[in-house]
Amino acid sequence: MQVERTEGGDRTLVRITGSVGIQDIAELHRELIPALRSGAVCIDTSGVTAADFSLVQLLAAARRDAVRRGVPLDLEQHLGTAVREAAARSGLAHRIDGKAG
Repeated sequence: MQVERTEGGDRTLVRITGSVGIQDIAELHRELIPALRSGAVCIDTSGVTAADFSLVQLLAAARRDAVRRGVPLDLEQHLGTAVREAAARSGLAHRIDGKAG
């Protein structure tokens, strides 16, 4: 897994690529926390090649946190196929669809 966080303009872009599993979640969480605290966030998972339930859970939690804080969070625009499939398998697709905030 690779994570690239780019801050600029009115939002932070967090781009996640590669295979993401439970072993990557702590690192990914550390990248997402400051992004969600800084304002609007777009999470791009279009480059994720494999994902499991742990990534779906983390994205759902990030969305829930963004809603609670009133922070715009865009997951849908760049939601990768591997993440969509993992979300569908987990039954949590409705938790990560759309925009929050």
